[in-house]
Amino acid sequence: MSRSDGGIRCHGLTKTYAGGGGVRGVSFTAAPGRVTGLLGPNGSGKTTCLKVVLGLAGHDEGTATIDGTPYSQLTSPTRAVGACLDVAGFPPQHTATTVLRSLAVRSRVPAERVEEVLGEVELADVGRRRIGQFSLGMVQRLRVAAALLARPHHLVLDEPLNGLDPMGIQWLRGLVRRHAEAGGSVLLSTHLLTEAQLTVDDVVILHGGQVLAQAPLPTLVESGPMGAASLESVFFALVERGAAPPGRGVDGAPRPGTPMTNGGVR
Repeated sequence: MSRSDGGIRCHGLTKTYAGGGGVRGVSFTAAPGRVTGLLGPNGSGKTTCLKVVLGLAGHDEGTATIDGTPYSQLTSPTRAVGACLDVAGFPPQHTATTVLRSLAVRSRVPAERVEEVLGEVELADVGRRRIGQFSLGMVQRLRVAAALLARPHHLVLDEPLNGLDPMGIQWLRGLVRRHAEAGGSVLLSTHLLTEAQLTVDDVVILHGGQVLAQAPLPTLVESGPMGAASLESVFFALVERGAAPPGRGVDGAPRPGTPMTNGGVR
């Protein structure tokens, strides 16, 4: 594996649906040691990208790889990448411990790991409570526990901040930061732009199924309109005006080297 193949990567990814929508020519990398935020309005293609990366949806063109290998060809997929997608709920009549034990068997993970991961997500005291009695934030923590169960090298998290209270958001922020500092890639989607600014290192903005912009967070914010100092300001400027021309910021001013093109950062 070459160094450029590391992490989670989409290259020229195209996926179209019969009723319209999908993604067209999407390219980005969630690099090892970095937290990458996948941002965009509803219908922009975020979840489509995550599903293709995780082998849950096919695609028409391009590639989606994890450490240079498509998900379907990974020798041990759950150890390569842990996923937290909002595509299916947990059976409300089951307990958190029961659900995680079942996942552990399927992933060939030692049974003792279940109690460990419940502790990591701060659900150890409620592991034997029925999931139907959980708050939304507790269910979100259980989703993260399922993603962490096999000690994966990379994480893919779809809207992991939804339902978390301020303490929960702070906890998740620390969790993904530690995972990245240990050398893994973290790719997360979110609608919470203020929290994204406190959490991510790199930003990929999708709009209309295409990459509108991507850059390290400080570079993206610096390229925004005069006086803008937030990811939210830049996000809305980009979505409203469309991608900036090569070499220019979203305010149209020349900014040599600013990676704000449809092709993204290289």
